[in-house]
Amino acid sequence: MAGKIGISLPMKPIRGQIVLLRLNEQIQQNIVHNGPHYLVPRPDGYVLAGTTLEDVGFEKQTTVKAVREILHFASSMFPQLATAQVQRCWAGFRPASMDGSPFIGPLPGFSNGWVATGHFRWGLYLSPATAVVLSQLMRGVAPQIDLTEFRVDRHVLPLLQNTF
Repeated sequence: MAGKIGISLPMKPIRGQIVLLRLNEQIQQNIVHNGPHYLVPRPDGYVLAGTTLEDVGFEKQTTVKAVREILHFASSMFPQLATAQVQRCWAGFRPASMDGSPFIGPLPGFSNGWVATGHFRWGLYLSPATAVVLSQLMRGVAPQIDLTEFRVDRHVLPLLQNTF
């Protein structure tokens, strides 16, 4: 969308695959993280198991290899997940900026345009803080954090002046 108004935000999609498993009872109450993988147990016996980090463009399909990797991780954490029923598998994309930092702030040249994207796999975690910062910016309040690293125009090179 930014490209349609002449703004360049160097980004790429990173695919993540997830498996929904079904047990007859809850195995754990807490989310388990281990490297790129996680398990999200639910009180109803379902468990979300994920994920992969794949730089494959906009290929959204799931793969047997990734599902096997996720199932291996899940059963290594909780052996009873080895016999859980696979209910569903799906893939989604995380918007990743090319330099690893999200874009947060006003759109250059617009008085009423704002951007918050490129958070990669930390979007859900950082969404409350990002919302606070955007709210502050929109109300003309100085944010409590330095946004220099997150500037929307950080990839725009200054025009070179003719020095001949």
